[in-house]
Amino acid sequence: MNSGKWKFTEGSRGDYTFDDLDYVVEWAGEHGHLVRGHSPIWDQDLPSWVEAIKSKEVLAAVVKNHVTTHVGRYKGLIYAWVRLFFDVSAFANHRFIGCCE
Repeated sequence: MNSGKWKFTEGSRGDYTFDDLDYVVEWAGEHGHLVRGHSPIWDQDLPSWVEAIKSKEVLAAVVKNHVTTHVGRYKGLIYAWVRLFFDVSAFANHRFIGCCE
């Protein structure tokens, strides 16, 4: 479900747009279907503003905020999340190999 990917739900930092995903979740609920959510963080498909972050600490805070906002919005509506829990430190370290600190 592409409408749930980070670049579509928070294209600009702190500016959330869930309209398309809300529609899918609402439609599924009205028709008796369960919804399994795609990971709110997918390191192959990030918004450009996330790619531009140069600090591990800022990236970790941004990831935490995004996941909390995204998953919290659908509490009780999405029954499971694919690949939600992963090591944010490893994600940050991988992104910053060879990068200036």
